[in-house]
Amino acid sequence: MKNELKQELTRRLCACNNGGLVLVMYDIYFGFSDDVKTALVSEDREALRKGVPDVQAALDELMGALDFKYPLAGQLYPLYSYCKRPLF
Repeated sequence: MKNELKQELTRRLCACNNGGLVLVMYDIYFGFSDDVKTALVSEDREALRKGVPDVQAALDELMGALDFKYPLAGQLYPLYSYCKRPLF
């Protein structure tokens, strides 16, 4: 993930509420996903070894943040699980 993006996400983390944390986590997930896509295209195995666990950790955080009192959480959990399967 580029340093500029890291700085922007850090700034947003410091200034957001609980709902904003989830949005920042999505941006972190997408940033790490872009890194993995770039590593796949360039066939950079070292970047993949670093990037895949980062994407998995971001998905784990999103899954852990779900509040199952709401029906949407029951729909998001299988989607997050589906996104994790290709990473194994």
